[in-house]
Amino acid sequence: VNGRFIINDSLAMMQATLDGVGISWMVSGYVENLIAEGRLISILPDWCPQVPGFCLYYPDRRQMSLKLRVFIDFLKQELASSGSTIARDSFAHQF
Repeated sequence: VNGRFIINDSLAMMQATLDGVGISWMVSGYVENLIAEGRLISILPDWCPQVPGFCLYYPDRRQMSLKLRVFIDFLKQELASSGSTIARDSFAHQF
C-alpha cells in the first residue's frame, strides 16, 4: 500500500472503503448490512472478536456530571431489568 490515509470519522472511513481507497477496521454494527449486501467483504474474520456490550468513555469519575451519573444509573437499571448479563458481568461492577 502506498501512502497513508488517516481519518477519525467512521462514516467517512466507511465511504472511503466503499470507494476503494483501501481497507479499514470498523465496528461490525456499522458494516453488517454492507457485508450482507456484498458491497464489502470481511478479510480477517478471526481478528474480529464479538464485543458483548458497549463502553462509555468520559473524562473523569471524580468530577462526573449529574446528567452522566443519571444516564449510567439508567443503563445499569435497564440492563439489569432486561436480564442482560452485560450489566452483571462487566458494566455494573465498574461503577
